[in-house]
Amino acid sequence: MASLKGSTVASSYKSLLKLNGNTDTLVAGTGSNAIQIVHSDDSTGVTSPLFLNTDRLGIGGQPSVALEVKGDGDRIVVSSADYNLVKIGAFGDSGGALDVGFINLLEDGTERIKLLADGDSFFTNNLGIGGTPSSQLHITQSGTDTADGIRLTRDGGESFNLMVGTIGQTAGGFSIFDITDNAVRLSIDTSGNINIPQKLEIGGDVVVSEYIKHEGDTDTNIRFQTDHIDLTTANTLALRVDNNQKIGIGVSSPSEFVDIEKSDNTHRALQFTNTNAGSGASGGFKATSNAGTLFMRTFATEFTTSGKNVAGSSQLLSTATGGLVLATTNGTADMSFWTNSTQRLTIEGDTGDVGIGTDDPSFADVGGDNLVIVDSANAGITLRSSTGGNSSIYFAKGDTGTDTYKGIIQYSNSDNEFRFWTNHQIKLKINSTGDILPAVDNAQDLGSSSLRFDDIFAESGTVNSSDERLKDNIADSSLGLEFINALRPVEYKFKDYTYDIEKEKAVEAEEAVYETVVVKEAVEAKEAVMGTRQKTVSKEVEKTKTEIVEEDGKYVQKEISYTETVEEPQYEEVNLYDEDGNKIQRLVSEAIEAVEGVEAKDAVYEDVLHKIPVMEEYEVEPAVEAVEEITEERLVSEAIEAKDAVMETKEKTFARTHFGLIAQEVEQVLKDSSLTNNDFAGLIYDEDADRYGIRYHELISPLIKAVQELSAKVTELENK
Repeated sequence: MASLKGSTVASSYKSLLKLNGNTDTLVAGTGSNAIQIVHSDDSTGVTSPLFLNTDRLGIGGQPSVALEVKGDGDRIVVSSADYNLVKIGAFGDSGGALDVGFINLLEDGTERIKLLADGDSFFTNNLGIGGTPSSQLHITQSGTDTADGIRLTRDGGESFNLMVGTIGQTAGGFSIFDITDNAVRLSIDTSGNINIPQKLEIGGDVVVSEYIKHEGDTDTNIRFQTDHIDLTTANTLALRVDNNQKIGIGVSSPSEFVDIEKSDNTHRALQFTNTNAGSGASGGFKATSNAGTLFMRTFATEFTTSGKNVAGSSQLLSTATGGLVLATTNGTADMSFWTNSTQRLTIEGDTGDVGIGTDDPSFADVGGDNLVIVDSANAGITLRSSTGGNSSIYFAKGDTGTDTYKGIIQYSNSDNEFRFWTNHQIKLKINSTGDILPAVDNAQDLGSSSLRFDDIFAESGTVNSSDERLKDNIADSSLGLEFINALRPVEYKFKDYTYDIEKEKAVEAEEAVYETVVVKEAVEAKEAVMGTRQKTVSKEVEKTKTEIVEEDGKYVQKEISYTETVEEPQYEEVNLYDEDGNKIQRLVSEAIEAVEGVEAKDAVYEDVLHKIPVMEEYEVEPAVEAVEEITEERLVSEAIEAKDAVMETKEKTFARTHFGLIAQEVEQVLKDSSLTNNDFAGLIYDEDADRYGIRYHELISPLIKAVQELSAKVTELENK
């Protein structure tokens, strides 16, 4: 074979060598220090070229690295006579199917190892590291350092070794060693014992044959038995859960769902504490029952099956109907409520009397000790209702029905007035200005002929209604000088008398006595008594009031607007006429004569209207149906010791001289004049008390008439 030395191949030459006379296969130079073997007479045309540079070898294309194989098919294949042994790149296997492997190792045409482009690896048989494998993954290592074994490292620095045998701090067995902290995290010794230095979290079941024990403390354990679970401390049963879901604390056979037993001569309690300070935080004990009652018992006495307590016990009982009972069966034992180490409320066990601020409400007068409120300074009761609502105290008869509440003391926030009710009807009002008013016009008396006020003090005199609109059948007085002359003015003194007041009743020693009392007396049927009053109409009135409100930690005085409903008298407007029957009108605008630029206008008149009250009929006294007498048995006196009556004598004297009239004589004067009490309202007769009385203000008009008659006679005499 000839050799070429010292010759330069010009770049214009396409071929320097032809291989064995093959015109399509040649060796050519394509660049600096490069040799190219091609199957073409064109040095740039590449079919399956081989490139050899100074430090690079390329198969199928110009190399960019030390060794580079390019092509659309297989990259690298190592084969025997019959099978492919190693494959690198995507290619079809011996069966022709396209495989996704990146590197494949084969034996007799069977794939043993596959390394995919995405990093996944597959081993069809055993893998041995450090020795011949006897299992699918077999790692053999002779080192004893904690850095040996299988290392697992997470991106971030944590590193663990899986080790077998006596390595580092582990004496035999298997361990997981934390390289970062140089500590064993889990170990299993050759006896099968498992050591976990830190906490254990388990997401599934844990099966224990019998005991869970504390290391070095064999008498403290959890024991799983056939029908119960025990927690033992210091070799003593502390807690048991039996097969009936009952929990016993210090009890081997719990009788309740939670049964606690402790023999200790000190205070013991069941305590719950909520350390959260939020607005919704709370603590307590909750119990519910859909069918029966719930109760909490004290002391060691059992309850009956009905839920009632027996003698000597106390209970907190929740009934099936939603009621709540706090009770003691000791009849003489009081029930007390305390705050700040002070007894605030007491319910006496024997009487049921309630004391607020006192532990002995029975000190009050008999009949007034059901509720006693005591305070060292001021005592009071507050009733708070809405702005438009009422605050009321009701006095009931103890019966049932709407007629129960006969007496009421009520304050109306909307009208700012007190209202007093008797016999289930409002009788008296005290309005916002302090005026004392009857509930119904001209229907109630102040005092009576037998129950009189001594003196009535007033800045000005008594005012009687004298409005023309409230009167009918107006005529000249028929009583005058003749009537006045028939009266006998007298002077007199009221009788003196003394009377005894029984401070405490005499009581004989006796058992409880009951008597039959009349609950409702027999009442004859009566029709309703009707009266006439002026109608009223409701009207919404805008008002303002001053209130103190808190804003941003400051107290601010504000004017608050609100709407109030008031009752106003109702009137009807009618035309007003003169004596001749002509309609009275008033001038609205005068007549205007026509002037330049101004039209003539007639005078404009409008009717003069007169307001008259619109009256309505109302029920003064309701109709009464015939009712039979109803009686009942009531307790008259309880068993008490004998006591003498304690009396107090009081003296009343009427030594002053009075001037007036004798009512019976006035009555006789009326009879002599063929008049009755209806003809002179100044004479009063109280049938219930059988007493007479006189309204002296009714004599003012006859006196005026008598003076007018005397004046006329004087004038007549003077003229003569």
